[in-house]
Amino acid sequence: VNDSVKEATELGRLAAGLGARVNLIAMNPVQESRYGAPGEGVVLEFQERVRKQGAIVNLRRPRGTEVTAACGQLRLTRTAG
Repeated sequence: VNDSVKEATELGRLAAGLGARVNLIAMNPVQESRYGAPGEGVVLEFQERVRKQGAIVNLRRPRGTEVTAACGQLRLTRTAG
């Protein structure tokens, strides 16, 4: 949704201008969401485009997805009854 060339360029320029560090975290899969995780190539290309603007970029690797405990996956689960 927000991983276009334009967005990477704008983010990189903003971060570089502020002297800010960018931590990239790809979307983790959530069963109830219509969105999915981007492919690794998409994430790496976005990271490189942000970096080319002069920003410091860290790529956070997903952890906990196998038990639905990764970033964005922790939420209330409701059961019938």
